[in-house]
Amino acid sequence: MKPLISVIIPVYNSQSTLVRCIESVLTQTIIDRTEIILVDDESADSSVSICRRYTEAHPNITLIEAKHGGISHSRNTGFAHAKGEFISFVDSDDFMEPLMLEKLLAEFSDDEIDAAVTSYNDIYGSEKVREGSLYELAGQTIPQAEMIKACRHYYSYAENIPCYITNYLIRKDAVVPFEEDLQFMEDAEFLSRMLFNVRKIRFTGYHLYNYYYNVHGVTKSKENVYSNIIDLTKAGRKIAQNLKRHGIYDELADGFNKMQCMGTVNKLMLIHRESLKDICNVIRKCLDNNDVRDVFAHADISDLSFRMKLVVWLFRHAQVLLLAILIKCRGIHSQKP
Repeated sequence: MKPLISVIIPVYNSQSTLVRCIESVLTQTIIDRTEIILVDDESADSSVSICRRYTEAHPNITLIEAKHGGISHSRNTGFAHAKGEFISFVDSDDFMEPLMLEKLLAEFSDDEIDAAVTSYNDIYGSEKVREGSLYELAGQTIPQAEMIKACRHYYSYAENIPCYITNYLIRKDAVVPFEEDLQFMEDAEFLSRMLFNVRKIRFTGYHLYNYYYNVHGVTKSKENVYSNIIDLTKAGRKIAQNLKRHGIYDELADGFNKMQCMGTVNKLMLIHRESLKDICNVIRKCLDNNDVRDVFAHADISDLSFRMKLVVWLFRHAQVLLLAILIKCRGIHSQKP
């Protein structure tokens, strides 16, 4: 029987969380109508062995062992093999609540609804520390003609709903390809195109997806932080182009630029444990990049705290050592959690 839902899970060196992730899909209340596609991205740990074990035990699980290409490539590869009418993308360190797929599928009662989204829980270690929110969008069905409502929430510093794609269920025909040159902020860029490829989108009030924060993750190394900052600015350019294409960028520009600027500050804060020399080197590399400098140059900081204004001023004026000392001393932090 053809599956109704295809769940695509990119896998890369995730042996410590992969079993929990797969089991959370296998325990879905409509698992009998669901296929799972695991795409291993040349993991160096035991992830692929775990995937093979599950593939042998469950006929509705398929493993694709792909050439290393990053998360966007893995998602595109999985989608190319998907047989379901609806698509769910799940990250291998996250996990679903048992009713997630059933409840989201029930939201497609209107034939013009092409995507349904649930709120999420933030998980640090084994502890749920907060419930994410879709704010006043919860309970609304947004038609294409009013999609700026969703963009205003996703791409504005004032609202700043995280641009996750993993808490969505999407009609297959509405899925767009992921940009494979992005390894960070790929969800945000995907959404900036997908939101205009749907007829209607349904925002629910459920909290059915668990987003796991790895406090010891590799994204906190100085090399990965710089790479993420470059992807953040690259994704920002692409998102701005997509919003301009639909004639709504000008209305969102101030909040979007500020969100980009504060996102860069947040990333820089992750390297506070590095040596002062290494922090200075990362800041200099950022200053050498025209796109990163533009992010700071164009952000309206008039309503930020004195501390955040100081950070932006130091960056704009290339005060590398002073900014590095602030980061090292954890003297700056985001105004968003």
